[in-house]
Amino acid sequence: MTSTLIIFPENETTIPQNKKFTVKIAIANLNTGFFSDPHFKYYMNPQQLGLNGFINGHLHFMIQKIADESSSLPANKVEFFQGLTDSAKKGIISVDIETAQKAGLTPGRYRICTIVLSYTHQPIFMPVSKRGSQDDCIRITVR
Repeated sequence: MTSTLIIFPENETTIPQNKKFTVKIAIANLNTGFFSDPHFKYYMNPQQLGLNGFINGHLHFMIQKIADESSSLPANKVEFFQGLTDSAKKGIISVDIETAQKAGLTPGRYRICTIVLSYTHQPIFMPVSKRGSQDDCIRITVR
């Protein structure tokens, strides 16, 4: 079954403001690098398995600013979002964080999460319900 773990930065790390940083994600049991054109093939095909029995798919990666630690975050508000279309190298995918305006993030608390998807962008289906999560989230502070 597919699993991701954000291995860098570590959970509850403090990151310097407005400085580019890299996030590294460990991925198991997913054939990465399978990414269809979302304008033409969004949700168009069912999830497919590779010859090794793993799902053909990719990751999305997002960062959300946390305004209130006791409330859920609005799903439509993200500070950074990127589809990771490359194949993992030895089970690791990295992404450099630079927003459209500047490198890094402004001061505050943030949640960083992975979203595992199939080739045509739908959430993946796992074979059993009693299992660990395929996605991971951490929290960081930017100062």
